Amino acid sequence: MPPLWIVKREVRRTLDQAKFPFLIASAPIFRKLHDRRKSRTSRLTMGSRTRGPNVALVLLYQPKGVLASTFETCRYLSAKGYSCLIVSNAVLSEGDRATLSPYCFEMLERPNFGYDFGGYRDGILHLLNSEVPMKGLLVLNDSIWFPTLSGEDFLDHVMAQKADIYGAVMARPKRRSAPNHLQSYAFAFGQSLVESPEFADYWRNLPVCNNRRWTIRQCECKMTEHFRQRGFSVGARWDFAEVVAAIGRLSDDDLVALLQWDARRRKNRALVVTPLLALRGQPEWRKQAEDYIHLPCAGKFILLLHPALLAEMGFPFLKKSFEANYTKFRPIYAQVLEGRCDPIVLAEVAQWDR
Repeated sequence: MPPLWIVKREVRRTLDQAKFPFLIASAPIFRKLHDRRKSRTSRLTMGSRTRGPNVALVLLYQPKGVLASTFETCRYLSAKGYSCLIVSNAVLSEGDRATLSPYCFEMLERPNFGYDFGGYRDGILHLLNSEVPMKGLLVLNDSIWFPTLSGEDFLDHVMAQKADIYGAVMARPKRRSAPNHLQSYAFAFGQSLVESPEFADYWRNLPVCNNRRWTIRQCECKMTEHFRQRGFSVGARWDFAEVVAAIGRLSDDDLVALLQWDARRRKNRALVVTPLLALRGQPEWRKQAEDYIHLPCAGKFILLLHPALLAEMGFPFLKKSFEANYTKFRPIYAQVLEGRCDPIVLAEVAQWDR
């Protein structure tokens, strides 16, 4: 029997999907109502920095106050050559505005309508309406800590990339017929796409509403394919080929830890993993262990991998989600990060689930 949290998740998913026909019809109406009101319900505050050609839209939803790690993220983005636009889906305190100001050129506060993509949409339309040219646009949200590893190269790849839309991870959907898509916590648009009429049309006409699953299904999962079908190129820093290569570089001890972690995540995996671990030291053990991990049933979703493997890949993101799969491995990740991560970020990761 699957864990209770999975059962609850699937029940919620089924109930949400029953609402989709209504949302298909109503989302454009809600979007228009929001657009009519947003001049009255939003607040724009100038920051201290000058806007440059490379812009980072940093989306926040921190109604209890902005985390110290968020300031570090903005500081890091500024140091890497990005001008930050803060888009907050919650009201910022005067203190947070003052502390964010040295790291951004503007702060846009808006109602939490449309979840992440509602914030992305308002921020991007604001940038387009300003008619200031952009060389590139990075979009990042605060559902993750970034960067969690010193010396990360994701932003260097973003700056150097030739793809029109480029992200951290190319996700594989469960349905084989569905196209791969970029995960939406970190992605970037190149200049040719940003300056195209298709870009503005997409964001102006994007159907948004206050349903999380709808937002994932209709926005995150479809955005990549929308631009791909219109002839724009797509790229990602990490895909599952990177996972395979990193597994081959792990030490035997780290490979054992990865297998043990997999057995703890799902009890039915222990039936296969336990006998496999007993073979350690035999000539074919390493190959059998890697073959098991490469099976589809092993599940290599990139943010659920063992921290040792993420560190081997140089993957500098960590989810803040309180779902069980994340809370279980965060203490291990905090240990792996020791000495490789900014102390402020490390302290938050270590205390997050307490």
